[in-house]
Amino acid sequence: MWRSVVALWLFSVLVCGSTDTIDEAEDLYKIEGRVAIQGAKIEEWGHHTRIFVNGGEFVGFVRSDGTFVVSNIPSGSHLVEVHSPNHVFEPVRVEISSKSKGKMRARKVDNVQPSKVEAIPYPLRFKAKDRAQYFEKREQWKLTDALANPMVGFLFGCVC
Repeated sequence: MWRSVVALWLFSVLVCGSTDTIDEAEDLYKIEGRVAIQGAKIEEWGHHTRIFVNGGEFVGFVRSDGTFVVSNIPSGSHLVEVHSPNHVFEPVRVEISSKSKGKMRARKVDNVQPSKVEAIPYPLRFKAKDRAQYFEKREQWKLTDALANPMVGFLFGCVC
């Protein structure tokens, strides 16, 4: 019984160890760019801002000059997003070619028209699209809202 458990464990260790050597042979690249927010100093927003590749699979940080580098990225298609608590940025899709020794092509992500391709230059440049809106403005009370309420009409109908 114990011999079969040990043999199974040894086999799983050998199989897992062999996949690591395959991953090490793959070429890894880096995604570079710059983040800018109009009218704000980087000291105010830089330490809260993160660069997420593929939803957080790879994470980068913004340097004091606004540039960033996300390293150890394999070839393929990657979604690059800038996450900031106070600003909204448009995501970018970066395609890294394994056949052309890491040639990079970037394009805007359009969720409404996914087949639309709008190429952007590399290294990436992110500009804040808008301030993040976490709350909706409270709606003002109006007399017409009260008069349009069916319960108010029912109340006046019963009184008269």
